[in-house]
Amino acid sequence: MPSLAIYGDSGMGKTMIMKRFRDHHPPSFNPLTGRLRHRFWQWR
Repeated sequence: MPSLAIYGDSGMGKTMIMKRFRDHHPPSFNPLTGRLRHRFWQWR
């Protein structure tokens, strides 16, 4: 599975990047399998 490491000092916007990605790629529901597909892990 492809991945990406985000590295930077505190206060540089790493969490903002992750939250923006999550907001722009919401989970999708597959009615055939009854499963919710996440493109990204759950963020609290």
